[in-house]
Amino acid sequence: MFKISILKPAAVGAAFMLALGVSAHAQTGTDIFNQTSPNTRFGWYVDFASTTIAGHFSQPVGTAAPINGLKYHFVQLNTQTGTNDAACYELTTTRPDFLPQAPVTDTRIWFANAAAGFADQSLNDDFNGTLFSAARFFLSGANAFVNLKVAAFSTAYNTGHFKIYVTRLPLAEASCTTNSGMAWVTYKNGVMTSHPQ
Repeated sequence: MFKISILKPAAVGAAFMLALGVSAHAQTGTDIFNQTSPNTRFGWYVDFASTTIAGHFSQPVGTAAPINGLKYHFVQLNTQTGTNDAACYELTTTRPDFLPQAPVTDTRIWFANAAAGFADQSLNDDFNGTLFSAARFFLSGANAFVNLKVAAFSTAYNTGHFKIYVTRLPLAEASCTTNSGMAWVTYKNGVMTSHPQ
């Protein structure tokens, strides 16, 4: 069962307190993912170009430091609010599953780096020889979370569309992070560590 929540830590601020709305081929400017069951995959279809198709919504245009004017989709990953549960998440971007021949949208994952005052930091650009992105996140401790911008690599891709998948993996910390061969972030008891690629 999905546990959907919006966290309100002071460092996150009101900008992230947005409503959630997802469906099979719908999109919003933000998604909050809190999944307590391992091996569950959840996807969001993101269309940066269209706001005229039913169920499509405008994505924010903002700054993913230091690049101005990018389209991005906000995602928050978190553990179950108020618990000390640990969780490993994997986030990937790919073509929309219902449009397998769609042009590739070059994406980049940015994360709000708690160690740098929640400034945006690039986590992953091209993964495994593709223009798509991928990263893992190990969260542990009460109210552990990470805020992400899944953004166009450049403004040239502000009209692209793609799918974001998040999977909860039943992995211990080392398997989720240092032994994974992927970019990763840990957020444990208020301390954030990262390994961008």
